[in-house]
Amino acid sequence: MAAVIESYDIESTGWLELRALEKMIGALCAHTESLAHAARSSGKLASREARLQLEAFTERRAKARELLAAQTTESLEIRLARLEQLVEALDCSRSYFRGEA
Repeated sequence: MAAVIESYDIESTGWLELRALEKMIGALCAHTESLAHAARSSGKLASREARLQLEAFTERRAKARELLAAQTTESLEIRLARLEQLVEALDCSRSYFRGEA
């Protein structure tokens, strides 16, 4: 019985982490969009670097939407890993635009 409880706890924790990562991705996208908009409004996106960063963020946001909308049969561990990578990538975009806003 103890093994069943431990297995359930690990799975429950995984699902909670999955939901938290999904919410974090939504928040990162929204915050980065607002930072990019503020930077654009203040004329700070004229450089080549800024255009490339904006392009990277646009691709990351599209990937986020695709990943969150996808009905998948992949394992929980793989899904968590994909979401964690996406959070890291979106955080890079947010960091850049935070410095430009």
